[in-house]
Amino acid sequence: MGKSLKLIFLCSVLFSATTLLASKVLDISGDTRYYTDFGEIEVGDSITKSITLHNNGDENLTVRKIYFHDSIRKNYDPINWTGVIGAGESQEINVTFRPTSEPSYRGALYVRF
Repeated sequence: MGKSLKLIFLCSVLFSATTLLASKVLDISGDTRYYTDFGEIEVGDSITKSITLHNNGDENLTVRKIYFHDSIRKNYDPINWTGVIGAGESQEINVTFRPTSEPSYRGALYVRF
């Protein structure tokens, strides 16, 4: 039996130069507004949590890609959702963490729009 691992998952937003005030347009929330804690999990097991993307803007927001920082990417299932989030609307996505070794994990999720 492997060591129990705890992951704290930080959220970030990447945006194009034409998108102004991105932090006021897209809100990402999990356990809190800024992070999702996946708790303790054994190596080889997995846990899935939901994260909500909320469009605070007054226009549709096209999400082009959702991905993880390179240092932790291999420990997550890919997120294949892309699409449009209407003004004032939300989209829930599932994030699955699968630790492959025993260190603690801390990383970021990026949303490109």
